[in-house]
Amino acid sequence: MTTTPINELLKRPIAWKTWGADPTVRRLLSGLQANIVKGHGREHTRNLFWSFQGADPNDLRAVVRRIGRNMPSALDQLQAAERFKETGVSGGPVLCFFLRPGGYAALQAAAAAPSAADFVEGMQVRGSSPAVTPPINDPPVAQWDATFQQPIDAMLLVAGDTAAEAAQTADLWKGRLEAAGATLLGFEDGTAIKRRVAEKFEGVEHFGYVDGRSQPLFLAEDVEGEPRSHWDPAFPPHQFLVQDPGADRPTSFGSFFVFRKLEQNVKGFKDQEEALSTALGLAGGPFEERAGALIVGRFEDGSPVALNPLPTDMPPPNDFTYAGDEQARRCPFVAHIRKTNPRGESPLHIAQDFGVATTTRQERGHIMARRGITYGSRVFDDAANDFTDEPTGGVGLLFMAYMASLSEQFEFTQATWANNPNFVAAGTGADIVMGQAAAGPIPIADGWSGGAPVTFSFDRFVTLKGGEYFFAPSRDFLKAV
Repeated sequence: MTTTPINELLKRPIAWKTWGADPTVRRLLSGLQANIVKGHGREHTRNLFWSFQGADPNDLRAVVRRIGRNMPSALDQLQAAERFKETGVSGGPVLCFFLRPGGYAALQAAAAAPSAADFVEGMQVRGSSPAVTPPINDPPVAQWDATFQQPIDAMLLVAGDTAAEAAQTADLWKGRLEAAGATLLGFEDGTAIKRRVAEKFEGVEHFGYVDGRSQPLFLAEDVEGEPRSHWDPAFPPHQFLVQDPGADRPTSFGSFFVFRKLEQNVKGFKDQEEALSTALGLAGGPFEERAGALIVGRFEDGSPVALNPLPTDMPPPNDFTYAGDEQARRCPFVAHIRKTNPRGESPLHIAQDFGVATTTRQERGHIMARRGITYGSRVFDDAANDFTDEPTGGVGLLFMAYMASLSEQFEFTQATWANNPNFVAAGTGADIVMGQAAAGPIPIADGWSGGAPVTFSFDRFVTLKGGEYFFAPSRDFLKAV
C-alpha cells in the first residue's frame, strides 16, 4: 500500500482509481464535496440562497451535519459515474453546500471560516471596490435581483437528472432548514441546453455556442483521454483546492466558489453578429457564420476559428494554441475564448507591448474550474437542430466556478483579462461576450478572407443580475460542525 504525502498528491492530476491502494487519495476524495474535481453531470439544478439570522444554532448545526452526511463525496460521485457507464443507472441527486462568513458565525463556527479578505468582503463590496484594481465593474447592487441585494449566509445546490428530482430534493432540505429557523431568500433553477454536434449532443449556452470544452482537468484518468500535442489540459489540484481551516485532518480540503447570474440578450447579440457579417462582406454567403466565430473564438459547433474558416461539425477540439496565429489574423485578440484562456500567448504579447515579464505557468495559474449551467426556457426545433426564438432577457448562465483564490483567479480573469481593452495586446478591446468595460469601436478583421479590418462598436448583451463569493467546506467539517 502506497501513502502519498498530501502536498505531493496535489502537485499533479490525481489518479483517483488508486483510492483503494493509497489512503491519502481515499481520505482526500472522501472528505471533499462532489462537483469540484469533476462536474456532477446532472442536467437540472436548484440553487437555494439562505439567511441564517435568527436561526437556532443547535438546530441549524444539526441540519448542516445531516447535509454533510447525505451529500455524496467526490469519491462517491466518481464511483457512481463509473457505475452509470456500465449500467445506465443514475447515482441520484447531488447536494453541495456553501457558506459565507455570516453562515459560519450563525453556526457558532466563525473561527472555522477562511480569512481571505476577498472572501470576507464578498461580491457586493468587491464588484465596485476602488481597492480592486483593475476594477471588476459590476453594475450597482441596487440593479441586481432582489435575492442578491440581501446578505446571504449560505447556498445549497441540488442537482438532479430531472427538474422534478432537483425540485423535490430541494424541497426536502428546504423544509429541514426552515424548521431550524433559516430563511429562504430565493432560488435559481438551471437547465442544461444542448444541440447536436457530430451526432452527439453537446452543451451550449444561449447564444448558441458549445460551452465548457476547455475545462482544466485535475484527474489523471480524464487527462489520459485527451490529445495533448499542443495544449496541456492537465492542472495541479492545488490550483482549485485549499486546506479547510474548519477541519483538523491534513486531507480535509475545500474550495472557494463564485456564483454569478448572467442574463443574456440573445436577440441583441444575434443582431450584432448579423451586422458584423454584413460589415465584413460575409452575409448571405457560405462564410456568414464566421462573424460570430470572430467574436467568440469558436463557431457554434465548437470549431476554433484560429484553425478553421468554416464549422467542421466534428467533436470540438481542445488541443490547440494560437502559436500559428500570433498576429491574430484568423482569431482576433478580442475573441472571448482568447481573452479568457490565452493558451500560453500572453507572456509574449505582454512583454512586447508593456515590457512586463510573465510566464506561461503564471498565466495558467489564473484558470478556474467552471461548473455553470444555463437557465431559462427556449424553443428548440429538432429538425433544424436550432432554437427558433431569440429572447431579449429571462435566459442566461448561472456561472459557477471553483478555485483556490478568488482574487487571483475569478477577479483576475474578469478584471485583468476580460475587461481590459489592452489584453492580450494593446488596443484589443474588452471581451465582447463577458467584458464589463464600456463598449466602444474596435477594429475587427477577417484574416481568412484577407479583407481590410472594419471598425465596429459592440454593445453589451450579458448583464450581471447578482451573485456572491462562497466557500465549499470539506465534508469532514460539515459532518462535525
